[in-house]
Amino acid sequence: SLGRIDTLLEEMKIIETNKESKSTTSGEIWTDRLYNSFLVEWENVYWIDRNHPNEKNIIDWVDAKTFELLNECKHQWCYAKDKSRVYLLSEMMRVVGLDIIWEANPNTFRLLTGSYSRDENNIFCNWNKISWIDIDTFRTLGQRYATDNTSVYWDCHKIDGIDDPKSLILEENRDEVTLQDQNFIYQITWIWPEETQVEKIAKNIS
Repeated sequence: SLGRIDTLLEEMKIIETNKESKSTTSGEIWTDRLYNSFLVEWENVYWIDRNHPNEKNIIDWVDAKTFELLNECKHQWCYAKDKSRVYLLSEMMRVVGLDIIWEANPNTFRLLTGSYSRDENNIFCNWNKISWIDIDTFRTLGQRYATDNTSVYWDCHKIDGIDDPKSLILEENRDEVTLQDQNFIYQITWIWPEETQVEKIAKNIS
């Protein structure tokens, strides 16, 4: 019924468009989307590419009755789940695709900051499980940085050259970001796409 579909749409919290939506007999179809998103119609779930907002891409294996969004789809990453799986709708270089985070438990899955998420047993970066992270000491720092007791990470990549990761904090000053542990203050320079240069710019005397 329309009432049930309206409820599903409300639960999904399909949001963020600058234009008005048009109503159909099977629910709401959002047009002129600014963001990649999902749509529930009758028993089907679709993902929508913001670059082609009038095209609906059906997800054949999803359970529409338990499907729900996990974040506001305002950026490159849009997370959702049903009773069996966790999904990630992502965009890189204007190419949009849907992935399943295969080892994620939808019952305990939750989003962290940046590209990171977790369930009770694993840490994920985007759609990948990061098997080498110490899950018990893992914490996010902001600006896509994270750390555990032995390593520092930025957006899925490990950064070498930090003396004491377990004491690391992130400092933001206008457009500049520095990292500091109990010994030093560091400046990170990125050599795209994966290489980094870590420079100790001062001793930490705080």
